[in-house]
Amino acid sequence: MFDPDDLPKKAPPYQIGQKIDEFSVSDLAETIEILEAEVTRLKTAKENKSKHLDAAAALFGPKS
Repeated sequence: MFDPDDLPKKAPPYQIGQKIDEFSVSDLAETIEILEAEVTRLKTAKENKSKHLDAAAALFGPKS
């Protein structure tokens, strides 16, 4: 019986530091889109965590 888990896993399209000499222009464009989306996701997560930390500091920080 066919088991999809037996198929080889697709490698991520890009890994930091990976050689890009053999990437086509479309591969590079796709990689840039993926990385830009990831940067946006990371910035959003950072902003959300900062807001939570600021709220906690305001609530539990030293009283003046």
